[in-house]
Parts: sequence; structure tokens; C-alpha cells
Amino acid sequence: MRMKYKSKLIILLTHSDTYCEKIKKEKDWKNLCRDSLNDNKNDLLKHMNQIVTEKYKSNFIMNENDVFHISLDDYIKITDEEIIKNLNDRQKRLYDKGDDEDKKTLIETIKEGLNKNNQNETKDYTINELNVLDKNKIIEKLKEILPSQYHSVFNSN
Repeated sequence: MRMKYKSKLIILLTHSDTYCEKIKKEKDWKNLCRDSLNDNKNDLLKHMNQIVTEKYKSNFIMNENDVFHISLDDYIKITDEEIIKNLNDRQKRLYDKGDDEDKKTLIETIKEGLNKNNQNETKDYTINELNVLDKNKIIEKLKEILPSQYHSVFNSN
């Protein structure tokens, strides 16, 4: 495809925010996260370039701009059942009295509140500081690189 359409080759490394969340208890977790993501990218580049040059006898060398870290995880993953189970007394009364739309609104409001608190510090750090791409940004990046005939696959929800 690279030769045919003269487009970049893209390699995606996923779930970087999940890794950072796992090491968050470390004092210097932000630097560890950054260094690990960079090491992963460099190891991948070295490996891919070795395969291309040795196996395919090509002089095409990938560079750092061909590799993107992306985060496919949504912010907080919590089920509606978990939220309902943990409602306080006041919220439980509101939930029980409400119709389906009221119940849905209450659950969405609680989810939004969870997403704004500290539980998403790693996701915010990886996206804002380390330039990890979220779902929307990776679609924008792919549309920049891929020929326009492939853009329609990104238009559905």
C-alpha cells in the first residue's frame, strides 16, 4: 500500500494508559511511563526495520513518525449495575422513583463525575503530556495518511 498510494506506514501501540495506571503507585510513575513508552517504540522500530531490510531486502526504513501510541480504553469502565449497587440512600430513592429516562440520566451523571476525578490522571497524562492518541485523534491521523477512498470506514459510530 505504501508503494501504491505513496502513504506512510503506520504502526500502533495500544493501551499505554493501562500500563501507566499499573505503575502509578511508583513515586516517579510519570517518568517511568514516558521512558517505557519510548523504549517500546524504539524496540519496535528496530525490530520492524530489521525485518524489512533482512527478510524483504528493502531499503524502506521506518522512522519515529510512523509509530503512534494510542489509547483505546474509554475513561472509567464501570457498569451501570456497579453504579446502581453503590448508590447512596438519597440516590437510591431518586433512582427507584424515576422513570427509565431519569434512571439513565442519574447513571450518566455519576459516570461523568467519575471521569472528571483523579481516577483518570493517567489517561490525561498520557494524552496531554505524552501525545498518546485517543480514538478521535487516531481517526484524524489515519485520514491524513490514508487515501480518501478509505475515509468512509471512519464515518460510522
